Order: sequence, then C-alpha cells, then structure tokens
Amino acid sequence: MLRGVNKQIVEVNQTNSPYFEKIYFIVKPGFCNYSFEQLESEAEKLASDIGITKPKNHKRRLFLFALTGVIAGALAALLLMALL
Repeated sequence: MLRGVNKQIVEVNQTNSPYFEKIYFIVKPGFCNYSFEQLESEAEKLASDIGITKPKNHKRRLFLFALTGVIAGALAALLLMALL
C-alpha cells in the first residue's frame, strides 16, 4: 500500500520475466530533483542486478540481419555471373 500524494515513482514496464509484469521504484525524497533519465538509469541498473532487464535493442540485430542478407545476395550474384 502506498501512502502519500507526493511520492515520485519510476515504473519499469518490460521485465522479461514470466512472473512479473511491472516493477515500481519509489524514489527517496532527497533524490526527487534528479532528472528522469538519471532515475530511470538507476532503476534499470537495479533491475539488472536482480536479473530483470529490458529487452535488448532490436534495431541493431535487424540491421545486422539485413546486412548479412545483402552480402549473401551479392555473393550469390557474383557466383552466378562467374558460372555463366
């Protein structure tokens, strides 16, 4: 149960856990003036320390997959040209 109206809370939505949907971090009063980015970073570090992390950046994986496809296509085209 949360009491008090002026509590600042950082919510982590993506936990990668089959058991937990969200994590709520209640910010200590002395740190409420910190930027959201600083508080979010600390929340992510703490979640990572207990084994609950945000999903990895899929954009990089997609880029590498596309790059591999382009290279494979180019090699296949060169092979076909060499055979003809």
